[in-house]
This record gives sequence, structure tokens and C-alpha cells, in this order.
Amino acid sequence: MDAMAAIHNRRSIKQFASNPVSRETLEKLLAAAYDAPSGASNYPCRFVVVTERDRLDRLGEAHPHCGWLKTAQAGIIVAADAGKSRYWLEDCCVAAQNLWVAATAMGLGMAWSAIYLSDNPEETAKREGHVRQVVALPDALRAPIVLGLGTPDYQVSERTKRPPMADVMHWGKY
Repeated sequence: MDAMAAIHNRRSIKQFASNPVSRETLEKLLAAAYDAPSGASNYPCRFVVVTERDRLDRLGEAHPHCGWLKTAQAGIIVAADAGKSRYWLEDCCVAAQNLWVAATAMGLGMAWSAIYLSDNPEETAKREGHVRQVVALPDALRAPIVLGLGTPDYQVSERTKRPPMADVMHWGKY
């Protein structure tokens, strides 16, 4: 699948078949994350791949909306050294998008579990603390995103309704 098709076909998949994701596949996905751009070329992102069932189940307890991680066959924590770049959060997001598009192109499903909440630092700290404990993440790293992936266990549905493109696209000025 080419990049445009993967972008247009990407969906949040939150239920996965039991077949494992190979290390070779995970390494290809990590290469896509590694190749993501970075603000000011500081490259603060770090990635933790989780395939152990116990750890995936425990990641699914980070907050009430990520229990679906308990069916994922792999997880990728997108983390960053916030002291290394003022663009750490943006860098994590673009790396996660690269991962998601690459997973879609490879026929895998993926979903995003938001650990970072811009409007709730206490909940963010609680969620990050949980992720930090599960994967022994160093204190210097922030962990805004956990991605779960695997082979989709259901037929992918149509995209959720969005506003018409003409309502959100503007040329030259708003």
C-alpha cells in the first residue's frame, strides 16, 4: 500500500487477533519512527517496544480508556527527553504518525492511547508514572503516547464523519 492509501485508510483499531507481530515487522515500524522529522533536529524521541503479554496488560491499566491494549500483540511507547528539545511533544506526535501510517501500509491495525493531557497535569503524571513503572522508563523521559498494534480482529469500518473539506481548508487566508 502506498503512503497516500495508508493515510486515507488509517483507522483506530482496538481489537486484535492473537497472532504475534514479528520482530522483523516491529523493526520496520521503528525505522519509520526513527525517520520522522524533529524540531531543530534535536531528536529527543525514544521508543520502547513491548511484546510481553503481562506488560501489555499492565499498560492497559494506565487509564480507564486504554483497556483495549490488553488485546494488542505489541505496544510501542513513544517517549522523549523533554530537556533535549522544546519540541519534544511535537516530535513524539510526528513519530507516532509515522508508526501508524507504516503499520497501516503493512496491513496491521493500531490505536493511540493518550498518556499526556494538556489540560490535566496531575492525571498526566499519574498515567506517565504508571507507564514509567511498567517499562522502567528513566525519570528524564516523558511518555505522552502508547500505541497498541496487531492484526485487526474485525473488518475495518468506514471513517468517522468529518466536516466537509471545504469547511476546514482555506487558501491564502482564513
